[in-house]
Amino acid sequence: PPPPPPSASQPARATSPSAPSPSPSPPANGVGPAAPTRGDVYLGRQLVAAAAMGARTCAPEEDAERRRRRKEKRRALAKKTPSGVGCGAPLHTGEEGSPGHVEPATYDLKKRHNQLKTVLCGRCKLLSHGRCLTK
Repeated sequence: PPPPPPSASQPARATSPSAPSPSPSPPANGVGPAAPTRGDVYLGRQLVAAAAMGARTCAPEEDAERRRRRKEKRRALAKKTPSGVGCGAPLHTGEEGSPGHVEPATYDLKKRHNQLKTVLCGRCKLLSHGRCLTK
C-alpha cells in the first residue's frame, strides 16, 4: 500500500537523506541577490518624477492663458512704478548745485554698473536724507 499523503499538521519528510532541502525564498524587502541595482533605483525615481510632472501639466490652452495673464500683470506693474527716481530733472555733471547735477565719479560708477535708473541728483539726495533746501 502507498504511504498516506502528509496532512497539514505533519511536515513533509525527505525520502532520502542525500536529497537537497528546498532553497529558502528570497527576502521580500529586496536585500541580497533580489536587491534592485542602482540603475533600477534611478530609473524608478525618474519614472515617478515623470509621472508627477505629467499629472501637473495642463492643456496648452490653459498654459497659454496663464502666460497671457502673467504678461498683463507684469505690464500693469511696470506702469505703476515710476520710470525715473528723483525730481525728474535730466542728469548732468556740469553745473554744480543745479537740479539734476550728479558728481562725475558717481555718474561713471552707476553707468558702469547699469544703475543709472537708481542714481539721485545732489538735490534729491539731500531731500532723501532729510535735509531742507533753501533755493
